[in-house]
Amino acid sequence: MVQGFRFMSLPALAFMGAWAPATDGDVKHSLAVFAETPLGSEGEAALATIVDFAEASAKVEIVVSEEFVPWIGAQEDVPHSELLLGAWVAGNVRSQLDSGVTRSDAYAGMLQMFAVYGALKATEPKFKVPAIEGFLDRHRRGELIGWLAPAAGTGPAVVVAQPSGDAPAHGLVPDADTAIRIAVAIWDPIYGADAIAAEKPWVAKLDGEVWNVTGSLPAGRAGGVAEASIDRTDGRILHVGHGEQGRREVRAPPPARTWPR
Repeated sequence: MVQGFRFMSLPALAFMGAWAPATDGDVKHSLAVFAETPLGSEGEAALATIVDFAEASAKVEIVVSEEFVPWIGAQEDVPHSELLLGAWVAGNVRSQLDSGVTRSDAYAGMLQMFAVYGALKATEPKFKVPAIEGFLDRHRRGELIGWLAPAAGTGPAVVVAQPSGDAPAHGLVPDADTAIRIAVAIWDPIYGADAIAAEKPWVAKLDGEVWNVTGSLPAGRAGGVAEASIDRTDGRILHVGHGEQGRREVRAPPPARTWPR
């Protein structure tokens, strides 16, 4: 369900939405399509399904405010504002379905929105949204997670997900593939998707209850690789950094609390 939206109704985004409620499988497929082709007609249709689901489903909780999507409340018209908001919602929905934790995840929403913003800038070099540029600057400095937690009144579900009865027996990050997906989602906006892709294969090793994820140094290249440490039990991001730039410690946000209704 969606809370706290003041300037635009999410149903207005879902102008192509299906009349019948989407299944979890439908939504996960739509999330994959939207991530792959956010700017095409297929992406539009996929986003409509995602937004319909966010509006209707009790499996997700989306808290939208000017702090997370300030361009929506701007006096001037911001091009692609609906698409950027939809991307933020899509990332939030994906995090909650993947983690099994029903709690608004502003951080995951930001990551998906950054990806779509980058795609828009690639096709429209002069396109720029100052608020998003500010969020990206925080992310590059490793400060976005810590800023979002008090701003939202809750930790990101991907980053601080309190295990529930539906959590996997081996924690919210039960295997190396999951740890790698989380790490890459964090690295891409900081260091650039192309740079991170060049560090394949990514490797995740479990040390006690912590997944240590690293890239691999391409043959013949000097320097370091991306690093991340992720708590296996609850998904907390304990460290993000790059070998060339030194460690960037990321403080775990405070325990989640219920957003005021």
